[in-house]
Amino acid sequence: MKKVGILSMQRVVNYGSFLQAYALKEIIKSLDIVDICFIDIKNGVQLNEYNVNTITGKNRIKRILSEFFSRNFFQNIRKWFFFFILKRQFKNKFYTMLELDKPNPGHFDLVVIGSDEVFNFSQKTPWGFTTQLYGEIKNTDKIISYAGSFGNTTLKTIKQHNLSEKIVSGLKKMSSISVRDKNSADIVSELINETPLIHLDPVLAYDFSKEIENAKQPDLKNYIIIYSYQGRIHEKDEIEAICKFAKENHKKLISIFCIYDWCDKAIIPSTPFDVLAWFKYADYVITDTFHGTIFSIINQVNFCSLIRESNKEKLGYLLEGLQLSNRAVYSAQQISITLNENIEYKTTNKVINEERMCTRNYLTAYLS
Repeated sequence: MKKVGILSMQRVVNYGSFLQAYALKEIIKSLDIVDICFIDIKNGVQLNEYNVNTITGKNRIKRILSEFFSRNFFQNIRKWFFFFILKRQFKNKFYTMLELDKPNPGHFDLVVIGSDEVFNFSQKTPWGFTTQLYGEIKNTDKIISYAGSFGNTTLKTIKQHNLSEKIVSGLKKMSSISVRDKNSADIVSELINETPLIHLDPVLAYDFSKEIENAKQPDLKNYIIIYSYQGRIHEKDEIEAICKFAKENHKKLISIFCIYDWCDKAIIPSTPFDVLAWFKYADYVITDTFHGTIFSIINQVNFCSLIRESNKEKLGYLLEGLQLSNRAVYSAQQISITLNENIEYKTTNKVINEERMCTRNYLTAYLS
């Protein structure tokens, strides 16, 4: 019996992180592999500007008090309570669905690193920079990655932190490297002089139709989903354009995974699959996240993706590859124009079906 470990970002409080971990596990299970467990990320080094412990002690308390006793006191209370419930839901319910407490066998036949931004150290995380995510794993016969991403990390950033040697050492231990975007592919090619494969994110590579069919349907109609990271939609012209479009089309604004006072309602679905159901029955989706875009695509809903400096690499490549570049929005004025254009998903579906076969062939080759 093959023993497979998945080294991913499965403990991150994020619907996309959960669903990509779930999808990758289910794809591997479908290839007649039953002994699968997730591997937790080992803490590495906290790099200066990405150090999560920068604000500690008195400074942390001072910041919290300043937020609570600001003119947005009640909004802050509402926001904190929202995220408290969200985190508790992930910890008490969602992690169980992934069987994160399943005993580690000690030694694996294969470890799959991915997906999500497993190669991205240019962000604040509890684990910081750890060579484990780049392939420094001892208790396995073989290591591959699947649809990993460097996210905002660039070659320049890697060299600035003098991490090239450590990353190269790990990457060369992998039997095969698979990434999900061109930026990540270019970095790998430059570092080890090998061209990695590019695959779909697991949320696209897996067919969620059964999970969505069994999910709880929203008890609401005529709504627009706002899916973003908290506070990222903050420009006045963007907010005005979104609210104007909703009003003109007689739609309610429903935020998921974030809470905004200009939305009609903020919801926390009971399961990650219910999140997908909310997308399925939405009239429109406005998002600025990678997985929010994917949730829209797999449900074939009318959407637009707000392009930021922080997401342009991964979202631009995703939309281009799926023949949906016209859903990218670079200014507030484009929001209504884009949403008023229907989407023809025929070509996109063809690409997805072909890429799903590539995913299965790739994983089968290293699992057989």
